[in-house]
Amino acid sequence: MSRFALVVALAGWAATAAAQPAIGPIQASAMHAAALVALDDKPPVPADAAWSRVQDLARGTDVTVTVESLGTLRRVVMAADAASLTIAHDLGDVTMTTVPREQVVEVRRNLRVGRPVAASVYFGFVGFFSGLALGGWLGNLAHCYDLNCFNYAVPVGFAGAVGGAALGHHFYSHDAEETIYHAP
Repeated sequence: MSRFALVVALAGWAATAAAQPAIGPIQASAMHAAALVALDDKPPVPADAAWSRVQDLARGTDVTVTVESLGTLRRVVMAADAASLTIAHDLGDVTMTTVPREQVVEVRRNLRVGRPVAASVYFGFVGFFSGLALGGWLGNLAHCYDLNCFNYAVPVGFAGAVGGAALGHHFYSHDAEETIYHAP
């Protein structure tokens, strides 16, 4: 019985395969693109893909722009279209500079990276417990051996929490730049 099932399955598969049309234009195009990618080891990127990232920048985004005639400038994006980039010193600045796309060498976006919130929470806890230990030690130096010693420990613990949170936020976040566009 199993041979019969195998023969029926193979016959059905052969009939289905024979009924399939020849390779169509979409499949041929996909195969051609795959062959190009395999030869080039780089995916095909349209010429305007990099500039479209500049056009996607929101108004007010801090950028560093390198322009052929002006050098490297730290500015704010006001607008970008297919032909140009408009920048200003800040959002309230009425003096804007429109740079033709051909003169733009590079655009980098200024980012704030890191995990400042997680670092603030972590170092806040560390600071609190370190402050409690320090406050307890100060209470011990003051010869306080009962529950009133919390008058020393708790305020120092809270001061340690605030200090730890501030230090964690400061040291675990930093400025970085991401290259958005580089002229070909």
